[in-house]
Amino acid sequence: MVLGDGIRRNIASVDPSERAMLREAFIQLNDHNHILPGNRSDAPAPGGVTWWFKQDEIHQATHVHGGPEFIPWHREMVNRLEQMLRQINPQLSLHYWDWTQDPRAIPNANLGGGVTGTLNLFTEVNLFTESFMGYGGATDQPIGEPWLSARYYVPGASPAREDTDNPADPPRLVSRFVNGSPATSTNDNAILNEVDFAGMRQLLESVHNAMHGFVNMGGAHISFRDPFVFLLHSNVDRLFARWQTDLEHPERLKPDTVYGTESNLDVPVGSIIQNLNHQVEPWSTGHSFDEFGVEHFTRPWFAPENQGEPHTYKHLSIVLPPRYDTNYNMPDIVKILVRVETLNQPGADTGGEVFLGIGGREFNIDSRENNFERNAKELFILGDRRNRPGDWMEVRNKDRNDPRVPLPLHTNDLDKYPVYLRFEPEQYDSAEEWGLNYVFVKVNPTIDGQNQAVLYEALGPADEFLWLGRHGGRYCYLHKVKTT
Repeated sequence: MVLGDGIRRNIASVDPSERAMLREAFIQLNDHNHILPGNRSDAPAPGGVTWWFKQDEIHQATHVHGGPEFIPWHREMVNRLEQMLRQINPQLSLHYWDWTQDPRAIPNANLGGGVTGTLNLFTEVNLFTESFMGYGGATDQPIGEPWLSARYYVPGASPAREDTDNPADPPRLVSRFVNGSPATSTNDNAILNEVDFAGMRQLLESVHNAMHGFVNMGGAHISFRDPFVFLLHSNVDRLFARWQTDLEHPERLKPDTVYGTESNLDVPVGSIIQNLNHQVEPWSTGHSFDEFGVEHFTRPWFAPENQGEPHTYKHLSIVLPPRYDTNYNMPDIVKILVRVETLNQPGADTGGEVFLGIGGREFNIDSRENNFERNAKELFILGDRRNRPGDWMEVRNKDRNDPRVPLPLHTNDLDKYPVYLRFEPEQYDSAEEWGLNYVFVKVNPTIDGQNQAVLYEALGPADEFLWLGRHGGRYCYLHKVKTT
């Protein structure tokens, strides 16, 4: 178990120091360094909202429950919150609470220093002499420290969220109680044994609802004011991911087939229609209607920032499961970076096609016309594009040039096949040549906290170059430099 390897685990299994770091990152989500642009009086979308209060605003602006959008919508919510936590501490993952375990008494938990024992997630005191999740008693009480000092709620606040419904205003109270029993392995197995998405998601949401009753966070509509809700929803997503990665059902990893009979089905929920071909809000446009039919506008995806990126529930960022410790076999090559430098000589440019061969597949590395001009330095990204540096370009036909789909690559494939660049002139029988000066390929660069990259290169020193074409061959093979 490695801190920073990008895998979401049972929160009780990670070291207490990591639980402390996770809690500290949650606290920082609500500090003065993490406030979105604008002012609370801005209309129709208030600004000046902390990263943490934005989560409650998002949830209330959509309230996606009771239909096929519930599971994938909450996956995006969890993924985005994890990205925020990693901006604060890149080593973190959004671990889950296994709801078959009572969070007040989890057996065989990691207590640190090689010691295991019974863990209470609410009262654990660790490096910072504060409890991990705050209050967890049987009667409804404020969640207390460390969340009170972090201003997750402000007793006596005026204006307050309860009165204004303005996400820039703190609530006066966030309360919680734990009373009842956890779910069972029978519940989980019934979810995982469902063949079709429709049956699976109905069972999963039903157990989810029961667990919101067990760890009661003030009611479903305001539960996203409580940090524990993300441990619960990481577990919802974990079960979805395990269901998807069943080796006998590869269709569950494909956008057009994962949702089965609900792939394009209108499902009435309250005052709206859910359909998995709808755009995912508020992250697509910032304009949404909740299940009660109330219209909402949410920044920064709405004006004036207009940072929305339209996408449906069939986007790969939603369909492909995150890395959980309970997933079945998953593609472990999620991202490839390619750097290509062309020769600074007349005739070194090309309008032809360039392909990367790696792991038994080929990928077309091209993002626009005239990529490979003379003396060019081109940077391409294949696969997971989250946190993409500005200089790295997405390739055209990116969904067909992705190491995760449709044929997933694994790191154990890397040594079975050569790694190379292949050049194809614009016309097959052309005498066109392409001058290549340097090639660098990085598999699984630092992403989501993991740093287990495999590096390849060819050429490099100033006096090394290669002309590719009909007269000199069309392949350039790379050699492994190192594995980090």
